[in-house]
Amino acid sequence: MNRIHKNPKYKGFIKFIDYFGDIVFFYKKKKKFKKEKVKKILVVSEYLGDVIVASSFLKNLRYNFPDAEIILQCRKQAKDAAECIPYINRITTINFPFGSKFGDNDGYLIIPKYIIKNIKKYDLIVSLGGLMYNPILIFCGKYILGFEGKVLSFLLNKKVKINKNKHVVERYLDLLKALNLKIYDKRLE
Repeated sequence: MNRIHKNPKYKGFIKFIDYFGDIVFFYKKKKKFKKEKVKKILVVSEYLGDVIVASSFLKNLRYNFPDAEIILQCRKQAKDAAECIPYINRITTINFPFGSKFGDNDGYLIIPKYIIKNIKKYDLIVSLGGLMYNPILIFCGKYILGFEGKVLSFLLNKKVKINKNKHVVERYLDLLKALNLKIYDKRLE
């Protein structure tokens, strides 16, 4: 299945949408991150491989927020791997219809249910993946962090440029650095 955000033919169009979105949603960039107010964190890491390499990120997130509730949201297929990561309090699984690689989605009705259930529930949302559902996350979090250049990344409060020369583990840690958080340990577990 060919995804629009990975198709080089649409790269210019996506950049234009993000540039225009940055102009319209400029106020989101002015919001300051306040570490002391963070009590509930949602980390979105959809697929199995993403969850496995997220362990270093989650460890450092826990060290920076020892008393916060950290929830990892992933697809159902990645739940078993997520259960092996000791730095999270809870795992939620959801298979949004977009980004589904195997036709394993929970249908489109899950979207309004998800928004209503989670409206402004999280102090910080960190999206480690492709951000295909940024429009959903903006309703759920007070501060949203993710990577620049993904679909609808203009909806983020803080976006981090992807450095393709770094390993994915180090790229995830760059998200923490963007919030001026300390990196304690870079090793995977």
